Amino acid sequence: MYTRLFIEDAWERLKQLSRNKNRGKLLAAVPFIGAGASKRMRFVKGDTIVLRFDEAAVRAGLVDPKEITNFLLKGVEVFSVRNLHAKVFVIGKIAVVGSLDISADSENQLIEAICESDEPSFIRSCSDFIKGLRSDEITPDFSKQLEPLYRPRKPLVAKAAKLQKKRRVTSDLAMVRLDDVFFDSQDEDIERSGTVNARKMLKDTQKYVVECFRWQGIVPSYFKPGIRLVLNMGSSGNSRIISSPARILHIRKYRTKNGNIRNMVFLERRKSSEDISLAQLTKLIPSAAGLKNKSGKITDAQLAFDLGRLWAGNSF
Repeated sequence: MYTRLFIEDAWERLKQLSRNKNRGKLLAAVPFIGAGASKRMRFVKGDTIVLRFDEAAVRAGLVDPKEITNFLLKGVEVFSVRNLHAKVFVIGKIAVVGSLDISADSENQLIEAICESDEPSFIRSCSDFIKGLRSDEITPDFSKQLEPLYRPRKPLVAKAAKLQKKRRVTSDLAMVRLDDVFFDSQDEDIERSGTVNARKMLKDTQKYVVECFRWQGIVPSYFKPGIRLVLNMGSSGNSRIISSPARILHIRKYRTKNGNIRNMVFLERRKSSEDISLAQLTKLIPSAAGLKNKSGKITDAQLAFDLGRLWAGNSF
């Protein structure tokens, strides 16, 4: 007996199991079955599918009624449970529990995982669970009725994210290049009062602290509360220091006595995070070398993920 976790190869394993001609019956409890499902998994006469088959799921493009109709005409039994969220499969003498739906997003873009086991009591439990959901039977006529409601779903992330190894896609991260500047008395007043107000926004003052920087002129369009920033700090003649990712809490816009626009940007940063030199950073993440003079969103999804993971693990 064994129990095994599949991550990068989760879909290949599920395909392999479903296409085995000697597999036995396939029972599946999976909420969403999208376009192209028949190419992803093999269902045959005598198999069972339990999914969410209602107008809302069809209109949202999460369930393709044409796929369901085709399965029904092959002799697959299909049932609906409107609040189903579990993903459980029994394929002959193997049970699989995981995160994936039968969809293009799941196979091509999302980070999925499945746990596979041939332990008899586990298989029985999974089988009993799926069989216990069989109540609201879907007929070919009803499935046909919903076909006109279906609208294809747009990919969750950019099409370019379809790679041999799926990218980990995080929230927006931007690099901001800052040089050392002198704070005048007006800047200091804004910093003090703004920090007091920003601290009131913190939900966890034990783990997080307020920091700020000054931006001269109109702030970039991506400067919005919640976005993560990595600060590239230092004087022009010195080596650069890179801060850990921090989220914008608040931006205070003001004018100087000369009428110039300035902004004080207040950040929420984890207390335990440490700054790191750019030289040290590029040794740990070679692709970060291009950040030396960069200001703007980091469009390389893998680099953005690696930067966040570096500080999350504090591995330097």
